[in-house]
Amino acid sequence: MSKAVAAAGLACILPFALTLQSTAVGPDESWTIQKIFYGDGWMDDPTTKVRQWVAFLNLTESYERRFPDNGTFEAFSQIFIEFSIPMNASGPANGSALRIRFSYYVAARCLDLDSLTCPLGSNTTAITQDIFELEVRRIIEYRDANGSGAYEPGEDVANDVPLARPDSPHVRAWPFALDGSAMDLPYDWNISTDDANLRIGALFAGDPLLEDLSDFWISAGNGIPTNLTLNSFFFLRPTTYKAVPLTPTMLKLDIHLGHVFYLQDDTAPALECVLTSRQFRLIANETGSNQSLFTNASAARAFFTWSANATVDGNEAPVRATIAASNESTIVYLSYPRGASILHDPVVGLALGPGDAEAPLSNRPPAGSGGPTWIPVLLAAMGLVAVVAAYVLLRRRRP
Repeated sequence: MSKAVAAAGLACILPFALTLQSTAVGPDESWTIQKIFYGDGWMDDPTTKVRQWVAFLNLTESYERRFPDNGTFEAFSQIFIEFSIPMNASGPANGSALRIRFSYYVAARCLDLDSLTCPLGSNTTAITQDIFELEVRRIIEYRDANGSGAYEPGEDVANDVPLARPDSPHVRAWPFALDGSAMDLPYDWNISTDDANLRIGALFAGDPLLEDLSDFWISAGNGIPTNLTLNSFFFLRPTTYKAVPLTPTMLKLDIHLGHVFYLQDDTAPALECVLTSRQFRLIANETGSNQSLFTNASAARAFFTWSANATVDGNEAPVRATIAASNESTIVYLSYPRGASILHDPVVGLALGPGDAEAPLSNRPPAGSGGPTWIPVLLAAMGLVAVVAAYVLLRRRRP
């Protein structure tokens, strides 16, 4: 891997609570967090056997919206989010790179609501589950042959940095309280095996710590010097972050390419991202302010959406996207104007019900709610270290 494409120290992040504001939940809406598991450490990838830094969150929650005619829309949801990156440069160059695996299970129903009011349409109940993955594979320094402002496959690549072989990668999760201060949450279990070393904690409904917990900040990147840092924010309550309304089913992403150095003087940078849904076809959507890819299912839609603008060297600049779809996955090239420091802020997450996914970057709250994780699995029994270890390892290995 060349270090000349980009080099940066991990950006110092000021307490981001200063940029947050509470998003009021209507009097007829309520969110209930039943339990959350969290942890980080390292694990061996079951397929490539390459050791990965990982951080994960598992949230179980319920959502209820009451309508004036006394009907109710309810959703039970779980989300399992895993962040991972290879631990060193020994992995295959075309192997798994910086990845967010978003696994979810959603069961929704309408009680005493007609089809015009029910978010599920003519259905009164619906269940959706899927594994939705976002992977950032590499940073590309390319020559824009046709002047489109976007990298297109086949254009000349002056250099690339594959994130499957990072120099000194990092993944870490930090909890924050409602007042913006860092929280010291308990890590009740330490898992140490031949292929994993993890610390794991859990909070359940009624725990005062859960009542004080606002969000998790998960930082992942390809090392110091850092070419790319991906800061992810997961909020346990409806919140507005950087003017984007979020629910506890969404991850706000801040992509930072810092102190970028170029091998050539006529090139620009792009990120190669790969999106995969195990169950559904991805659909593209574009508005004047953002673009998105989303699935369409009966109870929930997973989506990845990004703003049409980024901050390049302190100034707003356009982001161009090239989307190349296949049967197995969809490749998205996010191209930026040439600059030494680039900030971009996508969102990945869930919205409930069928239909076109509304991108939250449009500065309006998403309809309904969402809910994430995986098929409900023995979470209540996870008080034992052995069960926690089995749970985490099985999450990694299930197809």
